[in-house]
Amino acid sequence: MLHAGWRGTSGGIMGAGIQALKALGCHAADLVVHLGPAICGACYEVGPDVYARLMRRSIDHSAPVDLRALLADQARIAGVKHVDVSTCCTRCHQERFFSHRGGDGGRQVAVIAPST
Repeated sequence: MLHAGWRGTSGGIMGAGIQALKALGCHAADLVVHLGPAICGACYEVGPDVYARLMRRSIDHSAPVDLRALLADQARIAGVKHVDVSTCCTRCHQERFFSHRGGDGGRQVAVIAPST
């Protein structure tokens, strides 16, 4: 399980995670990547400096960025065939999730459970 904000996304956490699994004998094509609930691209606005690091191009104003789309692309480029992206936004769906950008001070937890 990985967690990636903008720093992890721009720093290549997805590729590093896939490489770590490859080192254990896993093949990227056999992996299943699920990108869980997170702030969506419409709600996640970043400044020009962060935008440039994520999108590899400069702008002179704040703009939205979809981190899950970037991570999904990184997974596919690394050879993952099955990528699933949650449609839940932690800010749009504040009745279900905490959102620091929405002003909540709560915490979330994620669990990986074996399928039966």
